[in-house]
Amino acid sequence: MSKRIDYIDVIKGVTIWAVVWFHTSHPSWLTALLVNSIFFFLSGFFFKGKPLKTFISEKVRYILVPFSFFYLVSYPFRILMHYWDNRTLRTFDWGCLFDVFECSAKTDYLFVNVPLWFLLCFFVISILYYFISYLNKYLIAIIALLCLGMKSVFMSIPAPFMINAACYYLGFFALGNLVGKLWIEKLKDIRFRKVALGVSLLLFAALFIPINTLSGWWHDMAYHVKLFMVFFILMSVASRFNEKRWLSLVRFYGENSLTILGIHVIPLTILIRITNKVFGYC
Repeated sequence: MSKRIDYIDVIKGVTIWAVVWFHTSHPSWLTALLVNSIFFFLSGFFFKGKPLKTFISEKVRYILVPFSFFYLVSYPFRILMHYWDNRTLRTFDWGCLFDVFECSAKTDYLFVNVPLWFLLCFFVISILYYFISYLNKYLIAIIALLCLGMKSVFMSIPAPFMINAACYYLGFFALGNLVGKLWIEKLKDIRFRKVALGVSLLLFAALFIPINTLSGWWHDMAYHVKLFMVFFILMSVASRFNEKRWLSLVRFYGENSLTILGIHVIPLTILIRITNKVFGYC
């Protein structure tokens, strides 16, 4: 799994594009849960256990260091945007730099650069799963399903460093690690790819109408099944276009998704401010 898988990069490219789209005007079906869960599910594919010291060192280098860079760069930008909007800095919350230490029940409390919550959450998930990964795979599956089923509980508990969100999204990451490599191998077979796509589409369609009549736990579970059908549909379709040159731009987005995640709010915010000024939007 050390070699990059082309169509996984394509899926990541489409998804990071959806993340950018989500932070502008977007249709109701494009939800934060949809795009976030795809990334966490795919990330689970490539989890690899190592000695704890080495593992933590790598996660600090590849997750926390980029997080810190984008976070600190975004702080002076947030100051500039406040001055643009208010023509004064008297009302600016200088302490927002320390939002990262806030104990909150929200998943987007990083005012300085909201999308960076994903990296902080991803770091916590990686550490949690490191210890869970030594368990029996069936027990891991049970833990993953419990994490998904307890979404409302986790999200209602104030916690620092995105621990509450990490406990929920851990379910996607764990299931991705359990089935990802097997699914990639199976998709090499054209016949399996067609069957997988057909079954996923049928299950997705079957749940499309009934899910609206459900409530509570049953609604959440049905919705999560739909999400996983979306994952499998994306993989089945994307694998059909593996290594196609005309997807090079999408592939570029996928290969650089971390950078786009960390920086896209800055040009988007500037563009929105300019268009608002030009066209008189409020």
